[in-house]
Amino acid sequence: MITKNLLSRALNVIPPVSVTVFKFLGNTITDFGQAIPSFDEGTVYPKSSVQPLQNAIYTQLGLDFQKEYKAVYVNCQLNGTDKQETPDYVVINGERWNVFKGNDWQSYDGWSSAIVVKQIGEDDAP
Repeated sequence: MITKNLLSRALNVIPPVSVTVFKFLGNTITDFGQAIPSFDEGTVYPKSSVQPLQNAIYTQLGLDFQKEYKAVYVNCQLNGTDKQETPDYVVINGERWNVFKGNDWQSYDGWSSAIVVKQIGEDDAP
């Protein structure tokens, strides 16, 4: 029998990774009309999983082979550029990764997966 919350079951086999999630809150408009995104203070999810992304997925989604992508599995919803103009972002081992595409399993199984892309030149997390 398959039980719910496959992420919890997988983390019994694969060591968990700590991921900090920063949710997009909205934009603040400057006096010059420039939109400055704001994010929450970040929430740490110590029992997450980060996996390499298979090359076949790069091809299927038309991803740039010059960029680095990963699959992230975490116990919260992640919104990417497929759902909102400014994506949420995660910090993994001190590196910032923007959410590209999220898959929400939150209501069904209590977790979400997302494809994240590493931000070049942003090695200082928030």
